Amino acid sequence: GHGLSNYQLVPSLYREDNMGFADVESSVVYRFTSLAHPLTQHEFSDWEWYFLARHHSIPTRLLDWTESLIVAVRFALADYCATLGDRNTLDQERRKKPKASIFDEISPCVWVLEAGTLNHFTMGEDATLIPGDETTNVYLPDRLKPQRKRSRFPIAIAPLRSNPRLAAQRGAFTLHGSDRRPLEHLLGKRSGPKQASERGKHRQEVLLAKIILDRSRLAHLVHELEIAGVDRFGLFPDLDHVGEQAKWEYKQSGA
Repeated sequence: GHGLSNYQLVPSLYREDNMGFADVESSVVYRFTSLAHPLTQHEFSDWEWYFLARHHSIPTRLLDWTESLIVAVRFALADYCATLGDRNTLDQERRKKPKASIFDEISPCVWVLEAGTLNHFTMGEDATLIPGDETTNVYLPDRLKPQRKRSRFPIAIAPLRSNPRLAAQRGAFTLHGSDRRPLEHLLGKRSGPKQASERGKHRQEVLLAKIILDRSRLAHLVHELEIAGVDRFGLFPDLDHVGEQAKWEYKQSGA
């Protein structure tokens, strides 16, 4: 989910404001690991450190996805929720006279991806990949080589949900390789690998779609998500977001 329908599927490392990190990703992730290690209570694999770095503001080639549609919608509405400030304001917005539907470039949206079709496109395997084998390890920051064809295009991976955020958000990732173009642009530029089986000679299509949310109904969507229990604390189970949730529920508008 994203707050703007014209948003491109580019991981944080390849966005314009982070391009200064693009050639030193492995060094930045290693520095994060060395500084964060005393603050953790578990021994993490290289992949788990990489996921943790992503969730603590380090630019990476990981792009966040979720297996839950309602979680994706909540993330799409995050910027809108920030403009409300508190629940009283949300209730006031809900009571306003309904407007005509609005679907435009600044409407929130939800992207939907069939992960197996992306991996078939890149590697010829119609399955979600589990990080940790040689197929995926070539995508780790200290192993990625721009000239290596097998790690050029994006893959979809199912991470071990070893931290509370990943578990709460039912998180998954796509992982860019050395090609820095947006995911949706890459898919139109290359045919997938040849089918290994005898079932057909056609390339499998990558199933990727975008759902644009009605910008005139956002307050009602936020309310419905809260009824379903999808709120700040539900997605970010830590003490800072407990405080944010409490303030959201009880702050008086204008105070």
